[in-house]
Amino acid sequence: MFDKLLNPPPGVDHQDPEVIAPIDDVIPLVQDDSTGSPSSTMVDQDTPSLNIEVAYIRNDLLFGVPIPEVTSGQYSSTAPPQTILHEQALFCYYDAFLSSVEPKMYKDALTQSCWIKASKKSSMSLNDLRNDNDLLLVQIYVDDIIFAASTPELCDLFANPMCLKFKMSMMGKISFFLGLHISQRPRGIFINQSKYALESLKKNGFESCDPVDTLLVEKSKLDEDKEGKAVDPSHYRGMIGTLLYLIASRPDLQFAICMCSWYQARPIEKHVHTIKRIFRYLRGTIHRGLWYSKDSSVALTAFADADHAGCQDTRRTTSGSVQFLGERLISWSSKRQKSAAISSTEAEYIALSGCCAQILLMRS
Repeated sequence: MFDKLLNPPPGVDHQDPEVIAPIDDVIPLVQDDSTGSPSSTMVDQDTPSLNIEVAYIRNDLLFGVPIPEVTSGQYSSTAPPQTILHEQALFCYYDAFLSSVEPKMYKDALTQSCWIKASKKSSMSLNDLRNDNDLLLVQIYVDDIIFAASTPELCDLFANPMCLKFKMSMMGKISFFLGLHISQRPRGIFINQSKYALESLKKNGFESCDPVDTLLVEKSKLDEDKEGKAVDPSHYRGMIGTLLYLIASRPDLQFAICMCSWYQARPIEKHVHTIKRIFRYLRGTIHRGLWYSKDSSVALTAFADADHAGCQDTRRTTSGSVQFLGERLISWSSKRQKSAAISSTEAEYIALSGCCAQILLMRS
């Protein structure tokens, strides 16, 4: 095609060459008097039916260059070859600078190494006030950022540049997040799920039931019991799912809930009775939660245990462990072991190895 375009065959009348305007003439530059706030404008070019959206970011001329949106079927089969080449040249020019356009959302910036480096350079002022006693923790969840610092000044040093750089707004001290009620007090922080617990009790009809003091009946053992009367599995799974979310702030519920979750495939009546007892226990302990004291050491302490052959169906052991940072409970686990242990000593060693792995992960 290029040979025919550049060297037409003899006998063909040579048309006047089409003058392709410089890129500055086709795409007008943005004037310096534009504001720094993002905006958009539609510009019609001389090229056939091509609409271009202009996005203004800051006052830099580079960020005022139009960005086209190419759709299928945009090229016309009757358009002259010179016009098609002209359009393709423009699109190649756009592709050349698209990677330089600044992202508007922080989560987009975190996926590009160039903007991660730029953010580190722009936040060098944070390092000026850091010492051995200062700490800044940042947690990103979808479109939310939760951060904590050892001093209010360090919080401001992080929050102010982020609000200026991206489209963000400060919501103040966190009080509710994903169903967790976070109460910040002078002596520490208390986290619980009392609101979610009340809604769960009401949803399953236990808002006015009589509470009990223990999760499970003493010496009771759950098993599959293939001769037991089966119940509706969807309702049973719904109650399990409701209770599983409470484990985020109620480690005392974890073992009993996880044991009941083993029988979701074919629940029977005694499994439902156990679940109902958990709800009755929850009714009397709605306001329990996790307390993180302000004045506490940072020594890492862990405890591990195992119930040898606790599962009546597979004779497998359940490992349990908790990790404390001073007096603050920061991690807990209740997990059935992958194989049956021959002795209680072996079961304890397997539980201890899992607890040590969690400690090493925290220290790394």
